[in-house]
Amino acid sequence: MSKKPDYEHYLITESDDVSVLIRLRDIFLTVALWVIYLYFIKDAFPFVHDLIRWTWHGFNDISQYPNLAIMETIQAYGQVAGVMTVLYLGWATYNMLRFRGRQRRKGRADVTPDDLANMYGFSTETVEAWQNAHTLTMHHDAEGHLTDVKVS
Repeated sequence: MSKKPDYEHYLITESDDVSVLIRLRDIFLTVALWVIYLYFIKDAFPFVHDLIRWTWHGFNDISQYPNLAIMETIQAYGQVAGVMTVLYLGWATYNMLRFRGRQRRKGRADVTPDDLANMYGFSTETVEAWQNAHTLTMHHDAEGHLTDVKVS
């Protein structure tokens, strides 16, 4: 029978060890941030109130509800988002049908020891010895160019 893992060390259980001053600070900051949040969304309350009244009255003349003046802008954004969604889904469908799961990208060519030898200015045999080595210590000059390699 396997032992159940102990997750107690992941839980914060030191709330009793926190001083009263720190608790009061946390309570004050929480209340202050809620007040700031409600201040920033204060204009949403009349909007939602008018939206509920407009809906309750059967979507009658929207001009009777001044807080719903932004509805035309919201509707325009919704239409733009709908058109963009249709375009993106259409483009994705077109590409899915066009390629049918085939990968058209070409893989990178393998880098050969000759390529590395030409790049670093060493012989091909030296580069092959580096590739077969277990540990390498590489030395660079001030500009970052490879100057020496110690095989260990």
